Amino acid sequence: MENRPVIRILARTIQPEYEERFLKWQYEVYFPLYITVDEIQEISGYQILRNNPQYPPSLNILHYRNRTDQMNLRKNQKYIDITKDSNTTWGPRIEPIWMVAYELIKSLQNVPIKSKRGTLSEVNPNTIIHLEGCTLLQGEAEKYERWFTKWGNEVYMPIMMKLCGLVEFAWYRCIDVDLTGLASYLIPKRPVEYPSYLSVLTFESPDAYDNYEKSPELAAFRYALRVPFPRGLEYKWYIQYQLEKSFRK
Repeated sequence: MENRPVIRILARTIQPEYEERFLKWQYEVYFPLYITVDEIQEISGYQILRNNPQYPPSLNILHYRNRTDQMNLRKNQKYIDITKDSNTTWGPRIEPIWMVAYELIKSLQNVPIKSKRGTLSEVNPNTIIHLEGCTLLQGEAEKYERWFTKWGNEVYMPIMMKLCGLVEFAWYRCIDVDLTGLASYLIPKRPVEYPSYLSVLTFESPDAYDNYEKSPELAAFRYALRVPFPRGLEYKWYIQYQLEKSFRK
């Protein structure tokens, strides 16, 4: 089992009358408890930057050292107790709609973004993440990884990392959508087709993201993709979220 970092993305719908109370509880009670669990290295909460009915209005991202920690979490008694208390407190008032794990393939950073101060990290309140998830046609996954490893990671992404305001680019592959062991009410009622590959781009502000979208560097990258993939990529996710709170070890 490879020793690569893993993230799990969790998104919920919340009954409108409980949303304010739930978010306050999440940031003041749930996150501070969760970060004390051994396997969890970081937990961050995000709110959608621009409302889009196709995407959840908020999501959380949990970071683990590797697959083993991600799997062992479900056997950690502290995690079990915290989850049980959460279920008792909120129950059917919230409905998870995304619950998926991704393993890191490659990460490029302009500046260290995981500075810490005690448990609660000081974070830039304008931080934006752009989620770009795609699913490949049958038989094209290996071709995509080969192309992205050779050209995306080694040529185009280092060029784009020079853009002002782009802090980090991380490229992931989907590894786990198994919900075995979770309470039955937590299992999504609607099946979700998760992206096979996910890029998470971190920007220091919404303006930095907008400049990235308009950049000639991104246009060149998209043009280059048409050569190996003339039919293009099927994007499942293409959305931006703004950081609210982040707790890190």
